[in-house]
Amino acid sequence: MPATGAEQVGPLVIRAWAPWCGVCRTMAPVVEKAAATTGVSVVDLLVDDANTVASDLRITSIPTLIASFDGIETGRLIGAHSEESIYNFFATTRDGERQTRARVSAVTWTLRLAAGGALIVIGTTLASTPVWIIGALIASWGAISGLLR
Repeated sequence: MPATGAEQVGPLVIRAWAPWCGVCRTMAPVVEKAAATTGVSVVDLLVDDANTVASDLRITSIPTLIASFDGIETGRLIGAHSEESIYNFFATTRDGERQTRARVSAVTWTLRLAAGGALIVIGTTLASTPVWIIGALIASWGAISGLLR
């Protein structure tokens, strides 16, 4: 939606988080420093207090950073990311460039692979086909997201 006089003008990042989220708390100082360095404003969205807004923004996982320029979404970062990745995200947001796509961090896809592998082992050990299938699906998700980085 194009910006009008009453809407956002310039770069903005929406940070969706929750106080119980360890990754959110770990990334907070890096996000604050990147915002200060690039001059990009950050709006905090506490998902526990704003379920409807989070749903409207299609936030399904935290932490999530949503880049916006003149009221138009230009990109997302979901999950844990390196300091360099966060700075690049903020610099691209400041410049009004569209992010190529939200990239899954190495930590996120590695955890998906590990969780899937663990469920496969548990499912095999317990002779539980549903657990094994879920593990295979999660491991596949991790492998595919790793390939698409």
